[in-house]
Amino acid sequence: RVLGQSNAQRPAWTDGAFLAGGDLSAWIGAPKRPDDDFARFVAAVQAKYPWLDAQVALRLARGYGARVAELVGEAQSLADMGAEVAPGLYERELRFLQAREWAVSSDDVLWRRTKLGLHYTPAEREQVAIWLQANAKNNNDTVEVEVS
Repeated sequence: RVLGQSNAQRPAWTDGAFLAGGDLSAWIGAPKRPDDDFARFVAAVQAKYPWLDAQVALRLARGYGARVAELVGEAQSLADMGAEVAPGLYERELRFLQAREWAVSSDDVLWRRTKLGLHYTPAEREQVAIWLQANAKNNNDTVEVEVS
């Protein structure tokens, strides 16, 4: 026995647990087939946000799952997403990453969270770094992200 723990078996809590953004039921209803479910989810994201470019909608669906609604929030147009800092990467997503994913550096955003660094030119990666430096948050700051 370690620290008062017994040898009793506890049920696996992860058995029915979802990863962050992984429960798509609010978007597509009951799951049917994983491949079809994701296609239905992408279609639902595109239907809810028809003003999003199809490639951006797909990337957000893949990267954030059901949390895409939290990221997009009350945005009603592409203009509501803020400036396009690099191709398909808007200020709203960067603010979301700062607030919810603790992204601080361009490496956090481009390589650890989104993998967009694989697709951007050095100049585009630099634009992300410049934006993050200009909008840096310290540990005492609060970041406001609209949550729907």
